[in-house]
Amino acid sequence: MILNIFPTDLSHNRIIRLYLENFRVAKLNGFRRVFAHVAPIFFDRGIAKPETKFLPETLDGEPFANPADVLCARYSDEEFFQIGCKGSKDIYFQHYGRYNIDKIWRDDILACRVYLRQCVLATKNVGDIAYDNFLDYTFLADRTITIGTYLATTGSGIIEEEPPASLKSRYGG
Repeated sequence: MILNIFPTDLSHNRIIRLYLENFRVAKLNGFRRVFAHVAPIFFDRGIAKPETKFLPETLDGEPFANPADVLCARYSDEEFFQIGCKGSKDIYFQHYGRYNIDKIWRDDILACRVYLRQCVLATKNVGDIAYDNFLDYTFLADRTITIGTYLATTGSGIIEEEPPASLKSRYGG
């Protein structure tokens, strides 16, 4: 099973581990991680900053014996509207419209700083191979700038930033 989650706080990790079976850290060839969609949960939690717009194998290259049960992949905006919102403008409004978001999948946004910090710290906890892979092969929405480059330039300081007090147990690293 492959989950596209990076929990970092210990209590959250313990809860997730209760439900995982055959969990493996794996690498998917032919895929890349891109921070390219707007997530309403970040608005709900007060950590969004609209002005910023913001066949598997193991990480060692060995064949992965079990097929992936879960893979998070992107929708198009239309697919999300038709499937995720059942074609309902009211459901879309509850997710996105109330934040004046008219396009979900974008190429002109930056990653939510608090969430990006959590993902970086979580991959660092997995080990050097996962951490280096995340920095080198995860991209901003422009699909050009890697997370490693971003953190070394424009995004410097993100790792040192503390999440809001109300979210420290969730995004504390």
